[in-house]
Amino acid sequence: MTGNRGIPETYRGRLLTLEAFGADRKLLAEVRASESQEEKIAEQLFANQDVKYIQVRSTEAGCFLVSFGAKLKGRYIRVEMRDPP
Repeated sequence: MTGNRGIPETYRGRLLTLEAFGADRKLLAEVRASESQEEKIAEQLFANQDVKYIQVRSTEAGCFLVSFGAKLKGRYIRVEMRDPP
């Protein structure tokens, strides 16, 4: 996916950690992605109706990269993005 949807191309294939949050910023799941599995993992996390948004972090550096809100018609809505480390 490109534009304002999906994991930005710049980050794909890197070691990423996806954190799924529910109401009141409660951490519901944390999954490490490798081998370009980040989109599949995000879909699996969003399958849980309690997940409100996902934050993506660099697994190596620990820094925040991008956050996604709830799905809209099967696509993510990127709400914030940082420049790659």
